Amino acid sequence: MAFHYIFPTLLWKEKSDIDNASLIEECYRHKETTKTNHVSNIGGYQGNHFKHKELDKFILDNIPKSEFVKVDKLRLFSWVNINPKGSRNYRHNHFTPEDPLLFSGVYYVKVPKNSGNIVFHDPRGSMIHRSLDMKYLYVNSVPAFSVTPSAGECYYFPSWLEHDVTENQSESDRISIAFNIFLENLI
Repeated sequence: MAFHYIFPTLLWKEKSDIDNASLIEECYRHKETTKTNHVSNIGGYQGNHFKHKELDKFILDNIPKSEFVKVDKLRLFSWVNINPKGSRNYRHNHFTPEDPLLFSGVYYVKVPKNSGNIVFHDPRGSMIHRSLDMKYLYVNSVPAFSVTPSAGECYYFPSWLEHDVTENQSESDRISIAFNIFLENLI
């Protein structure tokens, strides 16, 4: 019997060789000069309009490519998350109806052991996991997918994909740079 996967949600990962030590310093300088916004951050710092030439280039150069949509010009919007012990990010998405949003993502600058995972939630909703056919035919279906990131990893995902970040239980800050990539022109 043939079957098809019809509703996959992709998560892309790319590894960088950016000097994260200098990037950590830039993130702390940003914290000193930019007010926190607390959009999804609980107990930590979240500061908009972060710019870093090397990281911006890496993010835009490594976006997942499509044979169907050709992109001429992109705009990157980034923000810094500095989460000390006990802080986390609650469940949210990056969707915005105002601008054409191509991808969202996160780059990990500093990730101490036990500093939290990013957890992606099945976009089909929780009722799908109560269905008898799902239990019978797709035993491995899970309502959430957890990723333990490492410093230097960059993840790209659809802006509508809900996710949260679990509590930092380490004694050190977890530092990440989240981003949205907007379309300026389509070819």
